[in-house]
Amino acid sequence: MHEEADMRRRVRELISDLAPVRGGGEVDALTHLVGELGYDSLRLMELTGVLESEFDMACADERELLAIENVADVEALVRRLAAGRGPANAPRDGRELNNFGAALAGWAATEPDSTALTFLHDDRDAETLTYGRLHGRATGLAKVIAESVRPGERVMILLPPGVDLVAAMFACFYAGVVAVAAPPPNLLKPHRSLPRLEAIAADADVAAVITEDGLRRRIAGAAGSSLRFATWLAPDADPAPGWQPQMGGLDEPLLLQYTSGSTARPRGVVLTSRNLIANSAAIAAAFGHTRDSRMFSWLPPYHDMGLIGGIFQPLFVGFPTVLASPFSILKRPGRWLEGISESRATTSGGPNFAYDLCVHRIPAATRDRLDLSSWTVAFNGAEPVLAETIDRFTATFAAGGFRREAFLPCYGLAEATLMVSAAEPATAPVTFEIDADDLGEGRVSPTAAGPGGRTLVSSGIPAPEFDVHIIDPVTRAPAEPGRVGEIWIAGDSVASGYWRRGEDSEAVFGARILGDPERAPYLRSGDLGVLIEGQLVVVGRLKDVIIVRGVNYHAHDLELAAESAHPAVRKHCSAAFQLEDGREGLGVVCEVDPGIGDDLGAVCARIRRTVAEEIGVRPVFAGLIAPGAMPKTASGKVQRLLCRRLLRTGALTVLAESRDRQG
Repeated sequence: MHEEADMRRRVRELISDLAPVRGGGEVDALTHLVGELGYDSLRLMELTGVLESEFDMACADERELLAIENVADVEALVRRLAAGRGPANAPRDGRELNNFGAALAGWAATEPDSTALTFLHDDRDAETLTYGRLHGRATGLAKVIAESVRPGERVMILLPPGVDLVAAMFACFYAGVVAVAAPPPNLLKPHRSLPRLEAIAADADVAAVITEDGLRRRIAGAAGSSLRFATWLAPDADPAPGWQPQMGGLDEPLLLQYTSGSTARPRGVVLTSRNLIANSAAIAAAFGHTRDSRMFSWLPPYHDMGLIGGIFQPLFVGFPTVLASPFSILKRPGRWLEGISESRATTSGGPNFAYDLCVHRIPAATRDRLDLSSWTVAFNGAEPVLAETIDRFTATFAAGGFRREAFLPCYGLAEATLMVSAAEPATAPVTFEIDADDLGEGRVSPTAAGPGGRTLVSSGIPAPEFDVHIIDPVTRAPAEPGRVGEIWIAGDSVASGYWRRGEDSEAVFGARILGDPERAPYLRSGDLGVLIEGQLVVVGRLKDVIIVRGVNYHAHDLELAAESAHPAVRKHCSAAFQLEDGREGLGVVCEVDPGIGDDLGAVCARIRRTVAEEIGVRPVFAGLIAPGAMPKTASGKVQRLLCRRLLRTGALTVLAESRDRQG
């Protein structure tokens, strides 16, 4: 296939040459084939025939032709068909899968002695399993599960990161039960972690729990009724070489992926084999993964990026992965880059904050030993991707062989399995300079870099497997070009809904575009974005927009400004939110670095002043809290609404504050 830039140039040339209407202007990604260039169905068929010959690609079907609206749609079609992608349940080696578990079983049958995964322990030697050994461990445990619970029942996997967790996950797939991955509770803080665990167990109505004996004994006495009557299973089991897997069908529930939300009302995303296979194929194509790829992942295996991206993706495509505990990496970020250097990993990544941790906490002596030249896909997602982070990380680690072109910003969410869009591999991230004031009013206007501007990082063109639209969240009509709206998504990767929550599922997964009732329902992502030159740019969360005097402010922008106010303010440990006192008030809470002995009241005042100067709105309240006091999810995301509630109820100890006198 042509290189990406050459492909886009040639596609646009052909579209322009065959266009019945020639406006004379340059064709770009958003140029509408019918409305602007006069294409009809016959001319579109002629165009695809030329493209099939030019790019040696498979034939497009009628459904794909009807879905074409603009130039970006044509480019996505060429990208997919020229890559020879098959149906959603056909992995890259051509084997048809009717259950995601068959991916591992297939590699175990054809390459039993090839390395599947390695886990780096903190206190002992690394543990490596081949496909054959991993399959054997999963099969032995699957037999025990099948003898203990009925097909379709939910089995909670309550294990720390490691090979036991991976084997248990595939054991559930083999046994035909629904896996529920959950992090083991922090028994030093049972009041915070046990209630959520019990709520998940109750919501899923778990029939069995796979966990280590020591953890079982500690949990059993403290757990509520939702776990008290479950069957407890150990992760290790005797081999069962003659036992045959009893895997479910392509569209049967396979995995419940619980999102970080209310403890009292957790929501489990129902994923099927179709969802996992479709998204795994999309990731493989977008990231350029092959059997020669190598993964290093430290991401928590209880969430979409760590489980589906770091564990399932290598096992689906058939390349080795090295896994490490997220706790050891967050404690010493240098271990992440050392792991990439030592394993010669080609793919690794994480949220934006992880790259900043490396910049600020990896000493020069460690940097000098790194060889990052093998790292070609440095994915960055799960939170806003910052151009400043890309610049800092590249400058800091360029001497170790890291290239800016390795950065691959991406966007996704658990309700769509994982990935929705990703930047082009081996291409420097695409950025746009836009007017910050206009963005506050919901529109994107290009501007020169400098004061009053903001740099937005593209998350790439949505994968061809998805139908993505930017929609006005109030009217449910398509947003005008250049207007910010909610990202709506359809495709085989989109889950069927939340487990046993019909109303929530209909509201989130059953959205219809105004004036187009015949289209399939869409997933409302809750994320705000805009399409610029066909590139998806995510600007924030709908629920994290703070409105002050009619202007929209994004919480993440306010937090970045607060963290730049003073060295005492810890990075990635701030929360901005609308105050709950009946006014349009903005509150900011930040963790403070204990090593800096400045007057904390003055630091709070500086935070309010800096936010006002940089963003244009003055917080009514700014407070400082102790290190580690900021509520976060298991994957490290700040829980803004929980922080606000803890502040309001007095459950959050504030070390110092600055507020308006009337507050």
